[in-house]
Amino acid sequence: MTGPSVKDGRDKREKLTHQLLIAIVPAVILGAATYFAGARTGHVIGLGPAPAPTVTVTVTSGATTTGHGGGGATNPPGQELFHKTGVQLTGCYALSFTDTHLRPYQISSCTSGSGDLSVDIYGDVQSMAQLAVYAGRAGFSLCQADTNYVSPGSFVNNNHQQLTDSTLCITTPNRLAVCYVTDDTTSAPTAPGLTMDVTVYALK
Repeated sequence: MTGPSVKDGRDKREKLTHQLLIAIVPAVILGAATYFAGARTGHVIGLGPAPAPTVTVTVTSGATTTGHGGGGATNPPGQELFHKTGVQLTGCYALSFTDTHLRPYQISSCTSGSGDLSVDIYGDVQSMAQLAVYAGRAGFSLCQADTNYVSPGSFVNNNHQQLTDSTLCITTPNRLAVCYVTDDTTSAPTAPGLTMDVTVYALK
């Protein structure tokens, strides 16, 4: 009895290889088709979830304008802009009513007036704006109505007249400052000055 020939063995291997190719190739083709179809729609099978896109949002906020300072929105006449109590104005210092903090600043010449309201080295009170003195405490309406202005270049407290319990009504081009004097030391030999409660209103 003779065993299987070499030819028979080769035929069997070729037949087995052919059967494996028939089984494997369709599976490979199907897998490749599925992969490319998923990639086209953004869903790749077997590669996990696609990362979420990063979105950057830029927010531009508009500037907020207040009624304080020299610019900004127009305020109706009589609207209070700012208020400060206990403002001390001493010799060689002046006030500007555009400064919302009402901080006295030093003037270069201590012997002459400067700014919206100033006190010189001798205790004389002056204003480069229109100024009227109201006896007692006044508000916006009374100050606006008082047009008995001190002559330009004149001292408000001529001959060191006491200003305690009086109101200095100072009119600038667009503001009205109401300065109620709570203490007057302008006749003192040292550090002459005024202590005031100051309210600044819009004028137009």
